Amino acid sequence: MPGGCVIHTPLALEDDACYARLMTGVEASVEVFMTAYKALPKAARAGFLARLLENRKTRKYLMDIAAIETRKSEKTRPFADYLAARR
Repeated sequence: MPGGCVIHTPLALEDDACYARLMTGVEASVEVFMTAYKALPKAARAGFLARLLENRKTRKYLMDIAAIETRKSEKTRPFADYLAARR
């Protein structure tokens, strides 16, 4: 691993110094945005989310993520069964 980090389990990522060396640029940007978001007062967080939802594509994307999260504990079924039920 880069910088001498040895990852045996996901818990090893809790070592902040090691994790910082493993982050990509995208992950680092996400971390900066999340830290800033968490630091906002509650009203500002709500305003930020409202602005995100103004964009139709972003809103659809977030709705898809919410649907996936809501249904991920459901039992799966073969795609052929799904198609048969739609006929």
